[in-house]
Amino acid sequence: MNINILFAMLLLMIAYNTGRAFMNEIEKEIYGKIAEFFTQRVADVYGGETFVQHSTNILIQAPYFYHISMSEYEYMADYLWRLGILRPLDERNGWAYHFKLTCPPDGAAEVALRNSSKGPSFARFLAFYLKYRRHHGRLNKPKISAFFSADEIYFWLEIDEIPLFELIAGVGHVTQADEHFIATEKVMPLLDHGGKPEDLDDPESPLL
Repeated sequence: MNINILFAMLLLMIAYNTGRAFMNEIEKEIYGKIAEFFTQRVADVYGGETFVQHSTNILIQAPYFYHISMSEYEYMADYLWRLGILRPLDERNGWAYHFKLTCPPDGAAEVALRNSSKGPSFARFLAFYLKYRRHHGRLNKPKISAFFSADEIYFWLEIDEIPLFELIAGVGHVTQADEHFIATEKVMPLLDHGGKPEDLDDPESPLL
């Protein structure tokens, strides 16, 4: 096989498996802000009590983040772990339940971009953020984080969320309409009624 073809295939493989090395400046800014957002969510529930984990006999010292075996929080923990923002306290066979933060939320963007080659791709991280934001966003009106109107999903935002959504609009995943943002066709498959966090691992996903 021609050496140039082999080299091109290698580049495509790297791009598919990482999806970070080729981020442009806007994508890097979005990636960092999403890392800050999730790190703040971890910090908001950081706490607990010190205890000995019976299955491993490991002392779990408070404060810590526990994902309580909920899919969305497991994905959050996994992504921040891979980015070096979370450090596992009870790792066993590549899995953990309790984590320590390695940086404050305002330092998460720098850490995430430094370690992005080990973390989720830009498309995966962005899709997960929008899915999480749909279910768990900070609310103002109409008392829910997103709502359905015909075939559209609307996001109503707090003022401090608007800059990030404006950046996301710049890469085509949402579009702005008056006081809210609407999900575009790029992200709708993962935000519909049947979408699940594990859909983000589907290699046939149009986002990946």
